[in-house]
Amino acid sequence: DEGYQLSSVTVTSGGNSLGVIGSGNTRTFTMPDGAVNVSAQFVKTQYNVTVSSATGGTASADPTTCGIGTTVTVTATANTGYTLTGIKVYGNGNRLVASGSSGMTFSMPAENVTVVPSFAKNPRNIAAPTASISGATVTVSPASSAVPGSTVTLTMECADDRFEVK
Repeated sequence: DEGYQLSSVTVTSGGNSLGVIGSGNTRTFTMPDGAVNVSAQFVKTQYNVTVSSATGGTASADPTTCGIGTTVTVTATANTGYTLTGIKVYGNGNRLVASGSSGMTFSMPAENVTVVPSFAKNPRNIAAPTASISGATVTVSPASSAVPGSTVTLTMECADDRFEVK
């Protein structure tokens, strides 16, 4: 079954344990002169949950090592001035396993996964523009707020042609 691996193989004959050699899924033994009993033990394969670092906050997963079907909880906290915009969980080949927000859970697939949180800078307010003379206008784009590091455009116009914008 997917998500399980062979742990051990025991072969007995007449109450005696026989030597079993090999590794992985292939084992061998020398057949005795009587009937044998074969017992195979399987355990859940353990997979890793890796949490990527991100600018603007932190995230964690619990547990960080587990078997298929285990419920994994992801929490994320934004730093001051940032907002959590989402969490994505990727498996092999960047296959999307789950997505959500802080406190989300997902069922562990039969593969290692990477948790990727995303944070965005909070916008800052822009004060309403004013002009020092009557008939002049100043417009701002975006109009009321902007994210730090983004471009803000100011456009100044004067209805009176006796004045010019310098």
